[in-house]
Amino acid sequence: MIRRRTIWLAALVAIVALGVLGAAMVVMLPDVVRRAAVWRLEALTDRRVTIDRVELNVFTGDVVIQGVEIADREEPVALARVELIKARVHRRSLLELHVWIDELLVERSSVRIVRFAGNRFNISDLLERPTPPPSRIGVTVDHLRVSDGTVVLEDRTLRPARTWKSERIAID
Repeated sequence: MIRRRTIWLAALVAIVALGVLGAAMVVMLPDVVRRAAVWRLEALTDRRVTIDRVELNVFTGDVVIQGVEIADREEPVALARVELIKARVHRRSLLELHVWIDELLVERSSVRIVRFAGNRFNISDLLERPTPPPSRIGVTVDHLRVSDGTVVLEDRTLRPARTWKSERIAID
């Protein structure tokens, strides 16, 4: 009788511990994803990257990323900024190491490209890098929508320097 009670108590403790561990993972997962994304983007671009907030719903596959910013190397102004990214991920595809995004929405994004003397750009280092080896994780995007995008082109080789700006760019 005591042995049976001990087994039931041990099983109950294990179930409660797994429940607490699962709840902690769900609570900590957005911060882990945010930190991993910042680390990976910084490694790819060799620039400072910030992400303000990541929200994940593990039950629906909804992902919301707010405030992504990639710093420019030589200026205090951002190279690229995205206010809001929304996505719906097919959760089952993650088991096959494939990220299948049903819909990807990018809102209020901006990119700033600067041309310097010698036909160099503030993104030249990104374009001249060797192609990294292919990743084991595949990515598929079924539907991409960009709304309220901005592109700023600055040409400092001209005298006086000129800036062109395209706003309210939408892609569907």
